[in-house]
Amino acid sequence: MATFSSKLNRIGYAICWSRQRSGEGAYQGIDRVLEDTVETRGIFSIYDYLYGDKEKYGAYLLLNYVDFIECYRSMLKENLPVEGIVCVPEMLRHDKITSRKQAIALGYDVAGISGDCWSIVASIESESWEATFRSQLNTNGLFEDLLTAQDFLRNYIARKEPDHDLPLEIVYLERLLIEPTAL
Repeated sequence: MATFSSKLNRIGYAICWSRQRSGEGAYQGIDRVLEDTVETRGIFSIYDYLYGDKEKYGAYLLLNYVDFIECYRSMLKENLPVEGIVCVPEMLRHDKITSRKQAIALGYDVAGISGDCWSIVASIESESWEATFRSQLNTNGLFEDLLTAQDFLRNYIARKEPDHDLPLEIVYLERLLIEPTAL
């Protein structure tokens, strides 16, 4: 059964397709993470991000900022439309950790991040019990506050929705604004 306590106990970094490239509309959460697909095969920088010798949580969250910058830099050199996301577990107070000028707050996602990165927020239906929650999504397609995200997850589990028994976590996301000089 899914729990509210995150196993991720520190900040993680993900590289995602840019909002324009992902085709996800307003949704800007963790579900846009780069994956090993036919389209990405043969691109060394993506292969290195996915399979390189780097400290990770699950398949896609880098735990070392230097590794993240290295991967991000190599993808930008290949003109890939990507952006960096910082992922803060629910247990940490994001306002104490990530309130920095070089990041834009996106909101709270409810996602499986211990393996592949996927989100139940990305597929909220407008014709079901989820409609109330859909109306509470911010302009990034994520929840603005932690309590709403927790309430959504509680309802999702209680209704035994698909994947309700998988390890879902509430994570706070920010888009990193990385100056070219940092690369």
